[in-house]
Amino acid sequence: MNVGRVFAFVKVQSLETLKASIKDINRQRTIPILYRRLIYTTPKRNWLALLFDNELVDFYLLRNLSRQLGSETFGLNLAGIQISYRYFTDGKIEAGYESHLELKIIDRLRRLIVTQNMDELDRNEPAEVFVQYLYRIYQQKGSVWDTPSLDRPIPAHISNHYEGDITRLKPLLRPDVDIRYVKEVLSPGYSPETVMERLINALQLPYLSPADEVLFSYDKDPSLKRSLNGPTILDPRRWPETHPLPSGWETLTIKDWT
Repeated sequence: MNVGRVFAFVKVQSLETLKASIKDINRQRTIPILYRRLIYTTPKRNWLALLFDNELVDFYLLRNLSRQLGSETFGLNLAGIQISYRYFTDGKIEAGYESHLELKIIDRLRRLIVTQNMDELDRNEPAEVFVQYLYRIYQQKGSVWDTPSLDRPIPAHISNHYEGDITRLKPLLRPDVDIRYVKEVLSPGYSPETVMERLINALQLPYLSPADEVLFSYDKDPSLKRSLNGPTILDPRRWPETHPLPSGWETLTIKDWT
């Protein structure tokens, strides 16, 4: 299935408020911003999509948008073999999932060892708090610990936080979806592509259905239109800076928050 693997959504009442909030959050944060450009689509059923040019969901931004807007946000991401999702309401997490939590923690610890900047940690994420704990152990050991690894189990309360309770996603799922059908795909043995496909097909969020379509132009002549439908719409690789966006879509860049 040739689709993007970055899906992020915000429930909005005002596009101007959304735009101002994105700028405000990104100007004040210490958590690294790993993208230079993001796009937001026109709303459908009060939900719009965010597209990040680095093909990773900014969960920090989604949580804080949820808080500032008093609204709901959802992000779903596939990076290599790792699948992650978060569902926030009013700045609080309703559901979180990490398919390879241990790998994510080790990768995050390795980055922290390189940057040596604990201000980069998102302390609203239990896994990041655990990374901070491991990093302090690393500092105590010094060069003895050349290759970071988990030589201790992940605490149960952290593992439970990311186990993926599908029932908490019910407000986002199509009414005809059997929750058991979605839940089973989070069990070991399923390929990342299968997990993503089943989750995408279960969600009732904009631009995911084959019935959702956008019109755009590849050419300078605006009368020459082409169409795109389904999840492919939300693949950020489809919308390089030189490519005209569908009507109503807007772009924010690093210049807007620096």
